Amino acid sequence: SMFYLLITLFSIIKISSLKSISLRKIN
Repeated sequence: SMFYLLITLFSIIKISSLKSISLRKIN
């Protein structure tokens, strides 16, 4: 359960960082 939560948190952080990088490239 804890391990699954950690993976979920990591993927959310990764997705948000990818979104911010793509936004910077557009601007």
